[in-house]
Amino acid sequence: MTKDNYPSSKTQQLARQLAEPIRVKMSTIVNRLVWQPQSVRLAASRLRKGGVDVAMSRSVRSGETVYSIGNAKPTEA
Repeated sequence: MTKDNYPSSKTQQLARQLAEPIRVKMSTIVNRLVWQPQSVRLAASRLRKGGVDVAMSRSVRSGETVYSIGNAKPTEA
């Protein structure tokens, strides 16, 4: 098993979170995975370098950073 396929890697954990059909707020990722925000940003960058379409935007309501893979539906975050 390669490191990229290891199920408990931070990058793979984030990929599973972002695979949800809606955008995920930074605070949700931080709380679910017990990470610092900079760890989330680093793992998202690694996914992008690996060819995954990770999108980042700002929530209209809260101004918080939200992440998604591909064309996730907006939330009322």
